[in-house]
Amino acid sequence: MKKLGFTLVELIITILVIGVLAATVAPRFLGNDSEEATALRDRTLHVVRNIQLRAMQNVNDTSCVKITPSTIAPPAGHDCSNAVSTAFDRDQVVNAPSGFSFQTADESNAAFTQIQFDNMGKPSNIACNTPCEIRVKNVAVCLQQEGAIYAC
Repeated sequence: MKKLGFTLVELIITILVIGVLAATVAPRFLGNDSEEATALRDRTLHVVRNIQLRAMQNVNDTSCVKITPSTIAPPAGHDCSNAVSTAFDRDQVVNAPSGFSFQTADESNAAFTQIQFDNMGKPSNIACNTPCEIRVKNVAVCLQQEGAIYAC
């Protein structure tokens, strides 16, 4: 006599395998905005600190970083009077993926579109007595008048 169907052990193992797959694969399809925002903030922090270091190492250079809602990058030719340029290496340009944008706020909550650093690494074109922010969703990069740049 031939049995049709599955045994209880086979059904339980199948349900466990489906459960493990659902727990590991579903978040990848649904996306995790907070992790993406944190990664974008960390890349922004890296780029802004690199431009700050450039200003401190090359005192004859007017190093600045331009900020648009979709891009953070140095200006063309590293000249602050030029528009933002994405013609630099990937480590100097941050592009916001779909669904993300950069918002800025100085100490009076006014938006700014560039940060220019002096030869001491201090922001020279914006007032940051209280921390200035470059915000991405629920995370931000903060700048202080003394030149401290940190995740906040």
